[in-house]
Amino acid sequence: MKRVLVATAVLSGLSVAACARDGPGIPPTAANVAVCKVFRDTLTGRTAMPQLAGAVFESNAPITHRLRQDIGSYISLAASGGGSAAQQAEAQAKQDCAAIGVG
Repeated sequence: MKRVLVATAVLSGLSVAACARDGPGIPPTAANVAVCKVFRDTLTGRTAMPQLAGAVFESNAPITHRLRQDIGSYISLAASGGGSAAQQAEAQAKQDCAAIGVG
């Protein structure tokens, strides 16, 4: 039951995020660049997932909402074995980070 609720919440978040794609791009602020570097390091195995989760969820840094949501979706889906949905969330977060020069 708990996994179903988490999956529903994540998928709802992805739907909202998909609707917001036509909005302004992600600015290359120091906070956005920093979280993208942690994301990149997590994907390459230099940083563990808990550090990424801390950078995204526990940080008071002014990370752009869309970037926080996209990386947060990736974390949630990857942690729950989200399969192709996790891969899609990863691809979106990579695209966000590439747009600000962190790849």
